[in-house]
Amino acid sequence: MVVSGNRVLIDQSATGRRARNLMLQVARNRDLPHEGFAVVLHLLGNGEWITALTVLCTQLHECGATVSPHELEALHAVDHLLGTSTDPLLRDNPPGLLPHEHNQHQDKHKQQ
Repeated sequence: MVVSGNRVLIDQSATGRRARNLMLQVARNRDLPHEGFAVVLHLLGNGEWITALTVLCTQLHECGATVSPHELEALHAVDHLLGTSTDPLLRDNPPGLLPHEHNQHQDKHKQQ
């Protein structure tokens, strides 16, 4: 793996293929608009691994997507492979909650 600025180039090793495949699994999230998937796919194709991961997490959060436990596990696996952390990007969007449930979840925590 080569790191240069925000560009992380991962060769076609098993690690590189795993990171790409994990991000593509999450990018197929049913709540993510097609444009979101296309942007992530484009970034992955250009070797912009960290940027793709950041954009993916941001889009999931902004569109209020339901992030399944399996998808969250995949994101954490990519974190480990790239040496990054998506926790700050996903902290306001707990896994498995629909957007309206997310709002109820936030209201509940504010009351406590």
